[in-house]
Amino acid sequence: MTGTALSRRTVLAFAGLTVGTATMYLGTASAEASSAALDTTAITLEPLPGSPVTVFSANPYAVMSFPRQLAVRVHNGGATLPSGARFEVAFDPRVYASPEAVSVTMNGRLVTDVTATDPTMNPSTGVTSRAITINQPIPTTTREADALIIVLGVAKPLTYPFDLVRTPGAVSSEIPAHGAKRALAKKRTFSGSPKTAELARLPWGISLSAFWNRQTWGENDRFVYYYPAQVTVHSVGPAAVPTAAAFTVSIDPQVVADLEPTFLRLNDKQLKGTVKRLGTTRSEFVFETTWQTPIVLKAGDVLEVGFAGTVLKPTGPLPTIKHPVITLTAMDRDSRQRETGTTTVARLDSIWLNE
Repeated sequence: MTGTALSRRTVLAFAGLTVGTATMYLGTASAEASSAALDTTAITLEPLPGSPVTVFSANPYAVMSFPRQLAVRVHNGGATLPSGARFEVAFDPRVYASPEAVSVTMNGRLVTDVTATDPTMNPSTGVTSRAITINQPIPTTTREADALIIVLGVAKPLTYPFDLVRTPGAVSSEIPAHGAKRALAKKRTFSGSPKTAELARLPWGISLSAFWNRQTWGENDRFVYYYPAQVTVHSVGPAAVPTAAAFTVSIDPQVVADLEPTFLRLNDKQLKGTVKRLGTTRSEFVFETTWQTPIVLKAGDVLEVGFAGTVLKPTGPLPTIKHPVITLTAMDRDSRQRETGTTTVARLDSIWLNE
């Protein structure tokens, strides 16, 4: 059956991981690879699920897991794939980076007789595609370790504030054949839908910042220490914070004996009440207090908490110092929480030794 394309379509899915779809087209000019000889039902495609990454989106389907590698594994336990099989992989470039070089292995060994096209973006969908052609036959494999594996890229490190990807797109892979006049696709999709209603809620995040008071001592005020005058809690959204925020202040008791809240403002408006001291831990060199705010912050809210310190005047240099650190704490870990990179704020510029 010269010029006939044989292929199969399935859905690429593994434990709710999102990569997309994989469509395989098989074709050859050889009669031995006809539909009578090639068992396409034995051909399966799957992702490499190791070390999944979480991608947030500002839409109801907000928490999605993607395999770290942009890769497809081909199981062909009942069929030898002919030379010239081509895999066309489509992916969301906001999620994955695909370098010029691709990696293809079989039986754990590198396959070198491979050609790959440059990435091409569809202007109407924003989806990027690449084609990889295997220019040698792919023998039947029964062990997973012997399977053909095509690696095209890796998930990008999406960091705040660029960690939201609106409606992350699925990935597809297909293997068309030379001279194909028709194609029966085999497609498999790595599902991107949240597995539970809990995951379908929008992500949220908090960013901390602070203003500092300066305490000095010694001759010509040569020694310097800082402690918080104001802690600012910013809800970065897109959803509200699920509970009232709390934070811990760690300072040096050799310089600051105590902290007391002085004011509470929400979006530049003074509030009645104050933050609640949840606990205190004190040792010779570390003084920690944990504070619970009374407000559940909506997206965009900015809460400001003022502090006054009971300060001490050491007589000279200190043997050690506890640099001031403020850390978001006392909140249950939520899979929807964005990693803003600013849930801890500190100052490391204290001067406490003779130089």
